Amino acid sequence: MRWMVERELRQRASIPWCKAWLEAFDLSQLDWVRVDIGRGRYEGVYGRCWFPDEGKVFRISCQVPGPYPMKQRTYLKPVYRLADGSWEPKPKGARVMQHWEAEGGREWLTIYRNVPLQDQDEGIVWIIGHEAFHFLRKTRQIRGRNVEWQADAFGNELLERWRAGQKVGQLRLF
Repeated sequence: MRWMVERELRQRASIPWCKAWLEAFDLSQLDWVRVDIGRGRYEGVYGRCWFPDEGKVFRISCQVPGPYPMKQRTYLKPVYRLADGSWEPKPKGARVMQHWEAEGGREWLTIYRNVPLQDQDEGIVWIIGHEAFHFLRKTRQIRGRNVEWQADAFGNELLERWRAGQKVGQLRLF
Protein backbone atom coordinates (compact mmCIF):
# COMPACT_ATOMS: atom_id res chain seq x y z
CA MET A 1 0.00 0.00 0.00
CA ARG A 2 1.42 3.37 -0.92
CA TRP A 3 0.65 6.95 -0.03
CA MET A 4 0.67 9.63 -2.71
CA VAL A 5 0.71 13.01 -1.02
CA GLU A 6 0.94 16.30 -2.89
CA ARG A 7 4.25 18.04 -2.25
CA GLU A 8 2.80 21.01 -0.34
CA LEU A 9 0.93 18.65 2.03
CA ARG A 10 3.82 16.32 2.86
CA GLN A 11 4.94 18.34 5.89
CA ARG A 12 1.48 18.39 7.48
CA ALA A 13 1.47 16.71 10.91
CA SER A 14 -1.80 14.95 10.07
CA ILE A 15 -0.23 12.80 7.33
CA PRO A 16 2.03 10.62 9.55
CA TRP A 17 -0.69 10.59 12.22
CA CYS A 18 -3.25 9.20 9.74
CA LYS A 19 -0.72 6.73 8.36
CA ALA A 20 -0.03 5.38 11.86
CA TRP A 21 -3.76 5.13 12.61
CA LEU A 22 -4.56 3.33 9.36
CA GLU A 23 -1.65 0.86 9.77
CA ALA A 24 -3.55 -0.78 12.65
CA PHE A 25 -5.84 -2.35 10.02
CA ASP A 26 -5.31 -4.99 7.32
CA LEU A 27 -4.37 -2.93 4.26
CA SER A 28 -3.56 -5.84 1.96
CA GLN A 29 -6.53 -5.00 -0.29
CA LEU A 30 -5.81 -1.26 -0.38
CA ASP A 31 -3.63 -0.21 -3.32
CA TRP A 32 -3.11 3.45 -2.45
CA VAL A 33 -4.23 6.52 -0.55
CA ARG A 34 -3.92 9.83 -2.38
CA VAL A 35 -4.08 13.22 -0.63
CA ASP A 36 -3.96 16.45 -2.65
CA ILE A 37 -5.42 19.93 -2.75
CA GLY A 38 -7.92 19.17 -5.52
CA ARG A 39 -8.33 20.36 -9.06
CA GLY A 40 -9.80 23.82 -8.42
CA ARG A 41 -13.41 22.87 -9.16
CA TYR A 42 -14.62 22.40 -5.59
CA GLU A 43 -14.02 23.90 -2.17
CA GLY A 44 -13.94 22.22 1.22
CA VAL A 45 -12.89 18.61 1.64
CA TYR A 46 -14.09 15.70 -0.46
CA GLY A 47 -12.95 12.29 -1.59
CA ARG A 48 -13.79 8.87 -2.88
CA CYS A 49 -13.16 5.25 -2.03
CA TRP A 50 -13.00 3.07 -5.14
CA PHE A 51 -14.14 -0.50 -4.63
CA PRO A 52 -12.55 -3.38 -6.59
CA ASP A 53 -13.63 -3.59 -10.20
CA GLU A 54 -12.31 -6.01 -12.79
CA GLY A 55 -9.39 -7.24 -10.70
CA LYS A 56 -8.43 -3.86 -9.27
CA VAL A 57 -8.14 -3.31 -5.54
CA PHE A 58 -9.43 -0.57 -3.23
CA ARG A 59 -8.15 2.97 -3.63
CA ILE A 60 -8.80 6.09 -1.55
CA SER A 61 -8.56 9.62 -2.92
CA CYS A 62 -8.86 12.69 -0.66
CA GLN A 63 -8.87 16.37 -1.66
CA VAL A 64 -8.49 19.20 0.87
CA PRO A 65 -8.51 22.54 -0.98
CA GLY A 66 -10.26 24.54 1.78
CA PRO A 67 -10.37 27.50 2.30
CA TYR A 68 -9.96 27.22 6.07
CA PRO A 69 -11.49 27.64 8.52
CA MET A 70 -14.61 26.11 7.00
CA LYS A 71 -17.75 24.21 7.88
CA GLN A 72 -18.04 20.63 6.61
CA ARG A 73 -21.59 19.34 6.17
CA THR A 74 -21.92 15.99 7.93
CA TYR A 75 -24.95 13.74 7.92
CA LEU A 76 -26.46 12.13 11.01
CA LYS A 77 -28.68 9.07 11.37
CA PRO A 78 -31.98 9.64 9.49
CA VAL A 79 -35.14 10.21 11.51
CA TYR A 80 -38.29 8.31 10.47
CA ARG A 81 -41.98 9.11 10.89
CA LEU A 82 -43.60 6.68 13.33
CA ALA A 83 -46.82 4.76 12.62
CA ASP A 84 -48.83 7.20 14.78
CA GLY A 85 -47.70 10.12 12.58
CA SER A 86 -45.20 11.52 15.07
CA TRP A 87 -41.47 11.68 14.50
CA GLU A 88 -38.54 10.11 16.27
CA PRO A 89 -36.63 12.77 18.24
CA LYS A 90 -34.39 15.02 16.16
CA PRO A 91 -30.91 16.00 17.36
CA LYS A 92 -30.86 19.51 18.78
CA GLY A 93 -29.37 22.13 16.48
CA ALA A 94 -29.39 19.92 13.38
CA ARG A 95 -30.89 20.90 10.04
CA VAL A 96 -33.32 18.68 8.20
CA MET A 97 -34.59 17.79 4.73
CA GLN A 98 -37.84 15.81 4.43
CA HIS A 99 -38.26 12.84 2.06
CA TRP A 100 -40.96 10.31 1.30
CA GLU A 101 -41.18 7.07 -0.60
CA ALA A 102 -44.08 7.09 -3.08
CA GLU A 103 -44.62 3.32 -3.16
CA GLY A 104 -44.44 2.46 0.52
CA GLY A 105 -45.44 5.83 1.92
CA ARG A 106 -42.48 5.87 4.31
CA GLU A 107 -41.30 9.32 5.37
CA TRP A 108 -37.95 10.32 6.83
CA LEU A 109 -35.77 13.30 7.53
CA THR A 110 -32.20 13.62 6.39
CA ILE A 111 -30.41 15.22 9.33
CA TYR A 112 -27.20 17.17 8.99
CA ARG A 113 -25.02 19.66 10.80
CA ASN A 114 -21.86 21.53 10.00
CA VAL A 115 -18.61 20.49 11.65
CA PRO A 116 -15.98 23.23 11.80
CA LEU A 117 -12.60 22.39 10.26
CA GLN A 118 -10.03 24.90 11.45
CA ASP A 119 -7.15 24.08 9.11
CA GLN A 120 -5.86 21.72 6.45
CA ASP A 121 -4.71 19.17 9.04
CA GLU A 122 -8.26 18.87 10.37
CA GLY A 123 -9.55 18.56 6.80
CA ILE A 124 -7.07 15.76 6.07
CA VAL A 125 -7.94 13.83 9.22
CA TRP A 126 -11.69 14.14 8.67
CA ILE A 127 -11.74 13.11 5.00
CA ILE A 128 -9.29 10.23 5.50
CA GLY A 129 -11.49 8.98 8.34
CA HIS A 130 -14.61 9.28 6.19
CA GLU A 131 -13.16 7.50 3.14
CA ALA A 132 -11.31 4.90 5.23
CA PHE A 133 -14.64 3.98 6.80
CA HIS A 134 -15.94 2.90 3.38
CA PHE A 135 -12.87 0.69 2.83
CA LEU A 136 -12.86 -0.73 6.36
CA ARG A 137 -16.58 -1.48 6.31
CA LYS A 138 -16.49 -3.06 2.85
CA THR A 139 -13.61 -5.31 3.95
CA ARG A 140 -15.53 -6.13 7.16
CA GLN A 141 -12.87 -4.79 9.48
CA ILE A 142 -15.40 -2.64 11.33
CA ARG A 143 -19.10 -2.93 12.05
CA GLY A 144 -21.86 -0.78 10.66
CA ARG A 145 -23.53 -0.08 7.35
CA ASN A 146 -21.62 1.44 4.46
CA VAL A 147 -23.72 4.61 4.37
CA GLU A 148 -22.69 8.27 4.36
CA TRP A 149 -23.94 9.18 7.81
CA GLN A 150 -21.87 6.41 9.39
CA ALA A 151 -18.79 7.42 7.34
CA ASP A 152 -19.31 11.01 8.51
CA ALA A 153 -19.58 9.85 12.13
CA PHE A 154 -16.36 7.89 11.70
CA GLY A 155 -14.61 10.97 10.26
CA ASN A 156 -15.96 13.07 13.14
CA GLU A 157 -14.65 10.60 15.73
CA LEU A 158 -11.21 10.49 14.14
CA LEU A 159 -11.17 14.30 14.04
CA GLU A 160 -12.02 14.43 17.76
CA ARG A 161 -9.09 12.11 18.50
CA TRP A 162 -6.81 14.34 16.45
CA ARG A 163 -8.00 17.44 18.29
CA ALA A 164 -7.57 15.78 21.66
CA GLY A 165 -4.05 14.71 20.74
CA GLN A 166 -4.94 11.12 21.52
CA LYS A 167 -2.72 8.24 20.64
CA VAL A 168 -3.67 6.64 17.34
CA GLY A 169 -5.69 3.44 17.50
CA GLN A 170 -8.77 1.76 16.14
CA LEU A 171 -12.15 3.47 16.27
CA ARG A 172 -15.11 1.42 17.38
CA LEU A 173 -18.29 3.38 16.74
CA PHE A 174 -20.97 0.94 15.65
